[in-house]
Amino acid sequence: MADNKIYWSGLEELDRTPEFERIESQEFAAERPVDQFLADDRLQRANTGRRDFLKFMGFSVTAATLAACETPVVKSIPYTNKPEEITPGVANYYASTYYDGHDYVDVLVKTREGRPIFVKSNTETGYGRVNARVNASVLGLYDSARLQAPQLNGEATDWATLDGAVQKGLSGAGRKVLLTGTVMSPSQQRAIAALSDAAGVEHIQCDAVSYGAVVAAAEKDFGRRSFPSYNFAEAKAVVSLNADFLGTWGDTVWYTAEWAKTRRPEDGAMSVLHAFESGMSLTGSNADKRTRVKPSQQGNVAAALLNEINGQGHVAGLDEGVLAAVKSAAADLKSAGANGLVVSGDNDVATQCIVNAINVALGALGTTFDINEKASLYQGDDAAYAELVKDMQAGKVSALIVDGVNPAYHGADAAAFKAGLEKVAFSVSTALYADETASRCTAIAPNHHWLEAWNDLQIDPERIDIAQPTIQPLYGTRHATESLAAWAGQATDAYTFIRQTHNAAYTADAMYTDQDWNTGVHNGFLAVAAPEKVAPTYNGVALAGALSEVKSRKGGNFELALYRKTAMGDGQQAANPMLQETPDPITKTTWDNYVTMARPDMEAMGLNTYIAQEDPAS
Repeated sequence: MADNKIYWSGLEELDRTPEFERIESQEFAAERPVDQFLADDRLQRANTGRRDFLKFMGFSVTAATLAACETPVVKSIPYTNKPEEITPGVANYYASTYYDGHDYVDVLVKTREGRPIFVKSNTETGYGRVNARVNASVLGLYDSARLQAPQLNGEATDWATLDGAVQKGLSGAGRKVLLTGTVMSPSQQRAIAALSDAAGVEHIQCDAVSYGAVVAAAEKDFGRRSFPSYNFAEAKAVVSLNADFLGTWGDTVWYTAEWAKTRRPEDGAMSVLHAFESGMSLTGSNADKRTRVKPSQQGNVAAALLNEINGQGHVAGLDEGVLAAVKSAAADLKSAGANGLVVSGDNDVATQCIVNAINVALGALGTTFDINEKASLYQGDDAAYAELVKDMQAGKVSALIVDGVNPAYHGADAAAFKAGLEKVAFSVSTALYADETASRCTAIAPNHHWLEAWNDLQIDPERIDIAQPTIQPLYGTRHATESLAAWAGQATDAYTFIRQTHNAAYTADAMYTDQDWNTGVHNGFLAVAAPEKVAPTYNGVALAGALSEVKSRKGGNFELALYRKTAMGDGQQAANPMLQETPDPITKTTWDNYVTMARPDMEAMGLNTYIAQEDPAS
């Protein structure tokens, strides 16, 4: 049967508004001569901002920013002693690892004449696949807003003076706390342990986007406080409950490529994806079957799935359409059995406990779903962070070190954190920029950009991933691990500190020679002996309470479902023009955030359903 569906780019095309017809008629406008363009009286009388001028000239802000990074050539200076590894005009590639608290991926960094210009996936020996956020991070290296030297009390200082001030601040009475994101570096963990021993500093982890409910549910059900490992490559049926695993949820740089392996018709089998979500996501747009549900119904959808699979759940609070979609999803899951997988993006412990029960009932534990003994991603502790903020406000925290996070911006109660920070006697941040948190701290010890720094990172128990610098530090910054070690009384450069971590004196199971290390740097990783794996045991003690809790929830006529832009992620690269200019894969929106609502609701509330258009004659 012929497909008679008609598609429109927007409401303007559907209703054939005058503005749409004007734009449509100019889609293939004839070129204007340059002299006619320059004589345009609108250009002559324009009184507008820089960005509007660039738009008028046909430039994007990204292009202008990139152009601004270029230094005018005064004269050509040939190499008298050319570096052996550099041939003018020929690019070099270096294996490295990117991790920003969310995306973890092994990469190859392209350089020309010693300058990093591009980042791509290391498909030979690497983990994960580069996304827009990783690719665009190279621009941050050349950002003129980066801090260029340490600061104390708002004034530039030297590292020796700053180190003395930090050590003095850590000598006071009261709680002394190091607040970081999830730490994936063995060397940084060693520096933190040294700082704890030397000055009694507590370590609290707080992620910009909380996955605390997922981790807490794993601890309740399996006795392991660890973010689950999801193996999408083995999944024949996937059900997503508000989990945009192809866009922003979880370890997307790993999930995307793994899920794609199961979507190849030429292999003779295709996995099936069901999505139950409130707003249209990248995952939902790729789903075989997508069902819209309110945020308050997600827990009940999980309960209905469990009920269809083993009869332990319930079907309360869902209409017939949603229940039909649940039955269809459950049938595919049961057909897949141990190769089925359910993931939930709700930061709600009850919902996550029900999801754990579904995966266990399918027999997926150890196949598509696992709980590792050693915690890796998303180790943030929401309760510990909330207690810290409370103690800060009570004046019980004498010193605070903030590394790699910006809680004055992304904290659960940013205003409370700001108020508490004012009562902390001494505070220091290792931020690259004078962000919302760093600008309020007593001191700033600016970190290197990741392309300037050595680092070691571990997400796989069988390997240590290595990050290597591809350019000398542009400013007077210092590796955050080096700063922590210095404040612990173990002053040494970051490279030496990292090499020490992987020598026999610190690692009982391996001894890495210089040749081993050089090979590891070339390939991007060092192999390590993984400990013997002990399978997790499911206890299910939290299931009854979780089912009762989600069943008692009541929704409203309108509910708010917050989202993250696929390109922008958690917002730490909000000043990156490449990401701001990248269109959202669903709405094609650039630069701005947006609210999505149903058209009938907007019309009932008297809201404008069209994008405001500028009067072309003005």
